Amino acid sequence: MSHLARLMGKEVFDLIFTHYDSDGKKIEDPEDVLYCDETEIDHSRIKPLTKLLLPASTKEELIVSIEAAKLLASWGVEEAVDYFEYCIENRIDKLGNLYPDRLHSYNVIYEHITDALLHYQARCSDRSSLDGDLALEKVKPLILDILELSRILPYNMTWILPTLKRKKWKLFASELELCFTSSLSKEKKSHCDHQNIIELKLLFQNWDPIFLSDIEKKFGVISNSTKKE
Repeated sequence: MSHLARLMGKEVFDLIFTHYDSDGKKIEDPEDVLYCDETEIDHSRIKPLTKLLLPASTKEELIVSIEAAKLLASWGVEEAVDYFEYCIENRIDKLGNLYPDRLHSYNVIYEHITDALLHYQARCSDRSSLDGDLALEKVKPLILDILELSRILPYNMTWILPTLKRKKWKLFASELELCFTSSLSKEKKSHCDHQNIIELKLLFQNWDPIFLSDIEKKFGVISNSTKKE
């Protein structure tokens, strides 16, 4: 039994992670469950999964709720978004490093939440354009809050910028401008700051070249390399 299964207990672990396709074959890749067809969503699990969305005082409690919420969000269940709102408002990153980055060890909890919010919007959009628009309005303030947090916490924007570029969601441009300026202004930049500066430069080359030109007048020409100064 894995560490996560021991932590959660087999029943809860199986509820979240153990799934079977229409032929009764176990689905080995959890990502396949997140991206499953609408007809393959296991509606019998939604209510028990929703019951796992509880306030947490330890990271051991939190991981159960976060993993349940990630799955529910990918199935377009609104309660998952409400739970993520609770997580952001209560700064659950302070409970401990729940999801350490493999290379740099910082907590990527908000990257995981961002990804889940985008999954939620995509699922709703697949159902109808109206559902997609309503879902975007639902997740927008949460994403803005996460971007605001990214000015004081390490946050890898490669989790979100490709989607913003592809969908041309310029409604986030103002907050991203603040993030860009914040990263450039820091005397001591993190790995994420260096990476985000490059990614944001590429974004604004397309979205707002005039803003980018003003930024480079103030801070100097921005390199396309992640090499630290």
